[in-house]
This record gives sequence, C-alpha cells and structure tokens, in this order.
Amino acid sequence: MNFLLSQPRIIDNPSIKEIGKAHELILTEDAPILVVAMKLNPDFLITWDKKHFLKKEVLLGASFTICTPKDFIQTHWKK
Repeated sequence: MNFLLSQPRIIDNPSIKEIGKAHELILTEDAPILVVAMKLNPDFLITWDKKHFLKKEVLLGASFTICTPKDFIQTHWKK
C-alpha cells in the first residue's frame, strides 16, 4: 500500500509513565512522539530532527528504523 494514501490514525495521548520511560532514550519534549511511535511499531519514523531522534541510544532503543527523509528515499524507496 502506498503510505501517502493510507488513512491517518488518531492515537490517545501517552501516559506520564510512558513518557517517563521514553525520557530514558530521548531527553526532550519529543518523548511523547517516540512513545506513540513505539506503541504503533511502524516500519519507519521519518524525521528532520537529527539532534534528538538520530542519537545512538534512540536508534538502538527503537524496534523500527528512524531516518531522515533523504535517507529514507535513498535507501528504502521502492520504485
């Protein structure tokens, strides 16, 4: 399925406990985003935020690929 045509899903806000666990990996206001991504377990999390999301501990802690749009297109885009 083309991900651009997929239906968006609305997700409940993460709990304080979930955000606290995410803070072990990402010590910023981005922790809720990481929590929701971990709950959904996507194939990819594509972000411009290299400073926070592309840190070694975040990349190792996620069960999915986190990359920039450029890296995604160059590496994973299927024609």
